[in-house]
Amino acid sequence: MSETMDVDEDVEAADASAETDPISVPDENINPSQNSQIEVVEASNTDPVPDCKNEESAASPTKRKRTSEVLSDDGDSQSCPICFDAWTTNGDHRLCALKCGHLFGYNCVNRWLLLNLQDPRCPTCKDKAGVEDIRYIFARKVVAMDDLELTRMKRKLKNVNQEKNKLQTELATTTCQMHMLKQEVNECKRKLTMFNQGPSHCDKSAGEVSLYKEKTLDLGKDSNCRVLDSKNTLNIVAVSIKSTNNLCNGYGVKLINAANFKPTAFSID
Repeated sequence: MSETMDVDEDVEAADASAETDPISVPDENINPSQNSQIEVVEASNTDPVPDCKNEESAASPTKRKRTSEVLSDDGDSQSCPICFDAWTTNGDHRLCALKCGHLFGYNCVNRWLLLNLQDPRCPTCKDKAGVEDIRYIFARKVVAMDDLELTRMKRKLKNVNQEKNKLQTELATTTCQMHMLKQEVNECKRKLTMFNQGPSHCDKSAGEVSLYKEKTLDLGKDSNCRVLDSKNTLNIVAVSIKSTNNLCNGYGVKLINAANFKPTAFSID
C-alpha cells in the first residue's frame, strides 16, 4: 500500500514539472512503464501529428479564391470587356475564352490578336495567347442578347444606305445636266442679244421690218445705186444703176437673181 502511494506522488510530481517545463527529465525512481506514459503525453501535447487533410484545406483557399474571383469577375459581367456589347449565343459575337480563362466576344478577341501578331496577349491579364487558343464557351448563366431584331435592323439600314447612295448619284447627275442646260440657255441669250443689236430697222406703213446684211454684191465702182425693188414671185431684185457704157450715158435698171445674187440683165429707158 505504501509503494502505491509513493508511485502516485511521483506521478503527480512529474505532471507538475511537465506543466512548468515542456522538456522534463523523468525521475530515476519512476519505473520505465510510467516514464513511457509520461513521454507519450508530452509528445501529444507538444508535437501534434500533421493532418494531410488540414494541409490540403490550408492550401486550397488560395486556389479556390482565385477560381472564385475569375468566376465572379466573368459571371457578374454580361458584356464583352473589349467592345462592352452583350455576348450572344451564336454569330460573330459568340461567347468564347482564352487559355487564361477570360471571356470575350469572338470577333473582338480575334481582331485583337490579329492586330497584335508580333506579341499577342490577353487584353485583360496580358498573358501570351494566340488565335488558336480561342475556345467557345457553353455557359449555364450567359445572358445572351437576342440579336434577331438587331440583324433585321442592320439589314434594313444597309438597304436604306444603298437607296440613299443611288439617289445621291441621280441627284449629282441631274445637277450636272442642269448646269449644262443653264450654260446653253445663257449662250442662247447672248446670241439673241447680239442678234437684236446687229440688224437695222426700217419703218414702213405696213409695219416694222428688220433688215440685216447677208451678202455684199459688187455692182461696179461708180454704180451710184439709188433705188431698188424686189419681186418675190419672180425672185428678182431690180436696182437703179448708172450705165458703164460710154455710148449710153445715164441710168438704167439692172435685174439680179435673188437666189444666187447674180446679175441677169441691164436695161436703159
